[in-house]
Parts: sequence; C-alpha cells; structure tokens
Amino acid sequence: MNFYENNIELLNKKEPHLVEKLKTVSLDKAYSENKEYFSFEERDIKNADLLVILGFEISSHIENLLKMCPPKTFILIIEKNLSLFKNALYKKDFSYILNSDKISISVDETPFIATMLRLEKYFSILTFKEMYIIKYPPSIEKYPKYYQEVEEKLKESLSMAITNVATFMHYSPIWKKNILTNFIYMINCAGVSILSNKFKNIPTIIVCAGPSLDKNIKHLKKVNNRALIICTDTALKTMLKNNILPHMVITVDGTMKNYCKCYQNLNIPKNIYLVSDLIVYPKTFSKFTLSNIFILNDGHPLVQWLGRFLGFDSYIPRGGSVSTAAFNLALKLGSDPIIFIGQDLSFPEGKLYSKEVLSKDRNHLKNELINFSPQLIEVSDIFGRKVVTSRALYGFIKWFENRASHFKVNCINATEGGALMQGFSNLTLNETIKNYLHKPFPIQDILLNHASNFQNPNTHSFLDKTTQLLEEYQMIFNLCIQVLNIIKRFSLNELNQFYINNLFMQLGTIKKDILSLENFTFCERLQIEPLIYELSNQKPDTSLKEKLRILNKIFLKLRNMSNYTISMLSILKAKLEDKNAQS
Repeated sequence: MNFYENNIELLNKKEPHLVEKLKTVSLDKAYSENKEYFSFEERDIKNADLLVILGFEISSHIENLLKMCPPKTFILIIEKNLSLFKNALYKKDFSYILNSDKISISVDETPFIATMLRLEKYFSILTFKEMYIIKYPPSIEKYPKYYQEVEEKLKESLSMAITNVATFMHYSPIWKKNILTNFIYMINCAGVSILSNKFKNIPTIIVCAGPSLDKNIKHLKKVNNRALIICTDTALKTMLKNNILPHMVITVDGTMKNYCKCYQNLNIPKNIYLVSDLIVYPKTFSKFTLSNIFILNDGHPLVQWLGRFLGFDSYIPRGGSVSTAAFNLALKLGSDPIIFIGQDLSFPEGKLYSKEVLSKDRNHLKNELINFSPQLIEVSDIFGRKVVTSRALYGFIKWFENRASHFKVNCINATEGGALMQGFSNLTLNETIKNYLHKPFPIQDILLNHASNFQNPNTHSFLDKTTQLLEEYQMIFNLCIQVLNIIKRFSLNELNQFYINNLFMQLGTIKKDILSLENFTFCERLQIEPLIYELSNQKPDTSLKEKLRILNKIFLKLRNMSNYTISMLSILKAKLEDKNAQS
C-alpha cells in the first residue's frame, strides 16, 4: 500500500517547506528497513519536558515510544537524510505523528535551525528543565559530525532553558502584575511589528553597557542619522551623559531595580522612542511620550493570550538579555549591517559595566565580581588574549555566534574589546563609520510616520474574553478551596481504604476540571505544568501522610495564584468597562 500521498497531505499542513524539499530528491536506493530498536529508559521519557529523537526509523517503535510520553512533553525528531525520510513516507502511515501539535520534525536542516529555532518556535521562551535524547544508531553512524553538532546545540538550549525557568519561577508574580497593569499600553501604543522591514538595509548600531563603551562612545556623535541607534536601557545613562541621543531605547527587565538603575533619575528627551514588553516596571512607560512607545511580545503566555484577541502580534524572542532582544529587534526591522558597541560579554580588567551605569566604588564592584567566581571561565578576547567571563555570558556569546552564522546579515563588533564572537567582523567604531555609514537616512520620519499610523483596537469584544478568563480563575479558586477542605477533613480522621480511594477519585475529577479550563491553562502553563506533573507522578511507596502534604502544598499554590490574579483581572476589567463606556 502506498501511504505517501496521505502522509504528504498531512506533512504539508505541518511543514510545507519540507514538502517542497522532498520534491527535489529521489528515493534512497540503499534504504532498508532496519529493525534495530531505540535504546531508552521509560522512566526518563516520562520525566522529560523535551524528548529529542535523533534519526527517523520506519518501524512501529517510534510510534509506541511517542505514546509513552506524558502530555507535557514536546517531541523533536531530527533526521539528516532527506531521501531516507521520503522513502519512509512511502512505507508507513505516519498520521499519528503528523497530526500531533506536540511533535516537530526536522529533516535536512542545519543543527541551529533543527534545534534552537524549532525550540524557540514552540516554547517562545525556552522553558524546559528535563531533556532526554534517544539515538537511532543507523542515522548517527551515517552522519556522526552532524549529530554531534546537534547535541551541542541541544545542550546550549537546555542551559538557557534552565536559566529561563529559574528566572520565570522567581519573577512570575511580579511579571503578571506588571503585564496586567501595563496592558493599557497594548491598546494605546503600536506593536513593534508595524516597523517590520521598515529599516531594510539601513545600518543599525546597538549600544550596550559593557566597560569598553567608555573607549569609543564619543565617536557616536559622528553618526548623526547615517545609522539607526538602538540603546539598551543599561547604556542610556552613559549616552545621555555624553550628550548623545539614541533613536530607540529597548528594555525587557521587569524589576523595580532595573527601573531605578536605568530610568529613575533621568530626564529623557521627548524624541526618543521606547521599545518594551509589558513585563517592565510600570513607571518605565511614564518616562516616555505615549506616542513614542512601541510594544513587543516576548512570548510570555499571558501576553500571547491578551494579544490573541486584539490582533496583536509583535513577537520578538528575548533570547535572555536586553542585548539579545535588541539584536532580534534589528533583524525584525531589516537592518544591515548590525553593529555592536559596548558588547564585552566579559569582565576586562575586572570591570562589569560602563562607568556611568553604577555609582558604586571600585571595591564594591570587585566584591560583586567575586560573587560570580564559581561561574567564572576564561575565553579569548578580540585581541587573542584571555579574558574572564561568566558561564551565563558565555551562553550569550554562543547565542550571538549561532545567529551570526544563520542569518544573512553583516554583523560587526565595534566594541574594541571584550570576548571574541565568531562570525562578527572586528572593527573600530571609526573604521565602521568610515566603511559602512555613507549617507543619512530619514530615521525620525520613519519612526514618526509609523507610530502615528497606529489605530486603537476595538476592546468591546475583548471585554467578554477578559470576563471569561476572570471566571475561570474564580472557578480555580473555588476548586482549590474545595480540595483543601477535603484534605483537611481527611487529615483529621482515621482513614480506611474506602476513604483513601474516595479522596483520590475526587482529586482526579478536580484535576480534569482544572485542565479543561483552556484560557487558564494557557496563561499559566509555565506555572501549573510542574504542579500538575507533581500531582500526577507521586511514587507508589509514598506514605498517605506525605501524599496529603504534597497535595496541600500544590493546591495552596494554585489558590494563592488564582486569588492574586482575580484581583488584578478585576481591576483590568473595570478599566476596560470605563474605556468602552467613553468610546
């Protein structure tokens, strides 16, 4: 039986570019159905947030393997041989795999696209803690170098994801409060997507706050409007101190500490534009003219949910730092070349930042660097010497190198110091200005025209969605109260097996009720997935007392999370009702 046409029809919905590539290759004549099994531990599969299968195999083993995965698991299948994959589509019905939204298939892609870009596309923010890799030996043996590079990219992605998870779990309540407080800016300000490719082939300089910025910042005065200047928030104070105005400032840090460090005591000229996500400390927006604000969506689930019903996209992967976000912004704008200054990604001479960033004494900064010491490593700088950096900054070095090798844009490091980044041309800022910045561009006109073309979205139907979301949080709160009362009642009584079974039957029903609330589970997926997993995967030998303790902890967290969000959504609903009444 020929399964090819049905498989191709399904694959075209999922991977249309892959279908086009398959048209260019013939079947693999040497292909044989290898009966070799995958080697894996079922326990590890059930713990995995991300399951990666290296190599595509035709037998039923891959399908059985995927059926073992819990709902939380995202599955990434990577195969190098395009002809082999085409042959497999003729041999077997893969509808189970091709119909799943939790499965991504990469065939004959670079290791960077196959891993990092596909993971970013699914997760938006890389947030997985457990990754399990299963290898299919015939594929690995045929392309060992390729799969070695794939594994390296996966390790880099895991490192970033673990950092992101820790950050998200720590700051999640603050970010949620900021998003719901700042939501009004999604209604009243343009999304940054309105500027997509509006700076095509216009040079862009990204100003970062590394210590080398003090070397060459004065040369930015020569740029005028021959390049778009995007300033990271941490470098803004240094620029204004040197009487240099950027066109844009970008900020993605949601803490009050970042606001105090970057904005609190600054008088910001009115012709500077802000590019910001909604997680930032709310007072940040008050520093800028409303019409000079562009909003970006960094992939936070709550922002995605809010934007879905307002037709708001403007997604830009944050990448983990303000400088990575600035690079992704420059790519979205169509900039070329992209030029960095102050991008040390290291601690030359023990310095952390440009001298204007922190008003602390030298000894305090040395002590701050000592705190990094367990994470410090040595890398090469642009002069071939050794320089100290942290493991986190090393991750950003690899991030930039991966992007420079993939995107067809000229990347220039005009920092004049700091860590070496492969794929970037190392020039002085003066050389860069002389070689690349030849003519002025109407940068302010472009920004003004597109900011003024923004039209406020209709919020009447969105009010209904907000009410629906609020009702779901109220249902969660009530379910949690119900569970906590059940646990309390059972904890106070001597239990027999009947009561135990009854307890867990009720809890199973309530878990299903929680997961059926689609808006809630989407907005809180990064918070509740670990809780639901902990609820579902208690060890068989766990004592009843310990099970009750774990259950109590989980539902207390859910109750507090929902109660807090109810108060914030109620405020948002009242604002929307006022706005709609006035329109």
